[in-house]
Formats: sequence, structure tokens, C-alpha cells
Amino acid sequence: MTGESKFDWRALAAHIVVALLVGGAIAYFTDAKWLAASFWVSAAMFINGSIANIEDARPGGFNNPDGADTPDFAKGWGATKHALSSLAIFAGLVAAGFIVQTQF
Repeated sequence: MTGESKFDWRALAAHIVVALLVGGAIAYFTDAKWLAASFWVSAAMFINGSIANIEDARPGGFNNPDGADTPDFAKGWGATKHALSSLAIFAGLVAAGFIVQTQF
């Protein structure tokens, strides 16, 4: 494992489709607006994936069982930067959902 990753457009498309479908289901059964609920679902999926990615990359994790090849984003300052950027994206998605819910 080199720590480099290629962007997976299929994963992004799947994430968007699932968020929209689950958001639509939530909107059908609640007073939440479809797009707002989709943003909230996207935020939940994103933060869950981000945490799982770090856990799997750390020593003893699924992608690094022997701890010999820990990527920079899973240790030290890299882990802190990854956590802060993930938190910012999560907060942005949640805020976008609240803006859509209350303003549109």
C-alpha cells in the first residue's frame, strides 16, 4: 500500500444514488424535504466511511493487519488533518441539509 489513491467515480455515483433514494424514502414518511434528507443521509454515509477508512488503515486494521505499511493519513498529523477535513465536509453536508430544509 503506497498511501496513494485514485478517485473512484463509480463509488461517488453509488453514494449519490443511495443518498437520493434513502433521502426520498425519509421525505416520504416525514416532513423533511427530499433534498435536505438526502444531504443528511450523505453526511451520515460520508462520516461513517471516513471513520472506517482510518480504522482499516491503522496498524491492526483490515487493510494493515501487521502494521508494517501505515499510510500518512492514518498516523500523526496526517490523521489529525484527515479528521478535521472529514469533520468539515460532514458539517457542510449537514448545514446544506438545514439550509434546504428551512429556506427552500
